[in-house]
Amino acid sequence: MNTVVLILAILEVILSVFLVGTIIFQSGKSERLGSITGAADSLIGDKNKSTAWDERLSKITSIVAIVFLLNAFILSLLS
Repeated sequence: MNTVVLILAILEVILSVFLVGTIIFQSGKSERLGSITGAADSLIGDKNKSTAWDERLSKITSIVAIVFLLNAFILSLLS
């Protein structure tokens, strides 16, 4: 059991870092362009690409958040 708990704990740390990263890369609802990729997109004027990127990032964030919560729940049951 200790090996499983250790693997799940390491996975929890990786998921938390990935979750924070996906949240940081998302743009605000008022601006539609992300702060990191926004400069290049605003010069080119490709807003559809930015919107598609935001939608994809939103789906990834939701999936990672669900996996994070399930992992935390399983970890709490095993500990």
